Amino acid sequence: MKNYFNHWEISVFLLLTTVIGFAQKPAKEDVYRPQPTLIILSEDQNYSRNNLSGIHHDVLGLNQGSTFEFVKQDTDELGFTHDVYTQFYRGLPVEFAQIKIHAKEGQVVSLTNTTVSISDLDIRPSISAASALNAAKGFVNATSYMWED
Repeated sequence: MKNYFNHWEISVFLLLTTVIGFAQKPAKEDVYRPQPTLIILSEDQNYSRNNLSGIHHDVLGLNQGSTFEFVKQDTDELGFTHDVYTQFYRGLPVEFAQIKIHAKEGQVVSLTNTTVSISDLDIRPSISAASALNAAKGFVNATSYMWED
């Protein structure tokens, strides 16, 4: 008499591990985090690190509604200067949108870019501040916030 019990055990084990493996859900990404793009400038693209408007229009192709605000500057041990700017659209910050300018001796060598090209976005609020506050109070089931007078 042949022993089929070992084959049955192996089959059940493989079936269970396969089912368990496919039952796992991937981690959910709650927050949008853009992937940075490295842009290496060619030798005919000469920009000083202070010429942000030229980089803004020529290299990134962003429209007039986008502006940048300086965040910080670092210099590494190789002598590269890294300037970080945050993108604004019509005065409002664009979440996670930055440009990092990598320069050597004042000339831009490369950019790390997470900016967003925005065109014709209406930024006027569709509800009043009082309506927004009342909606927030209703959402959290509150009558007032501590910071209200």
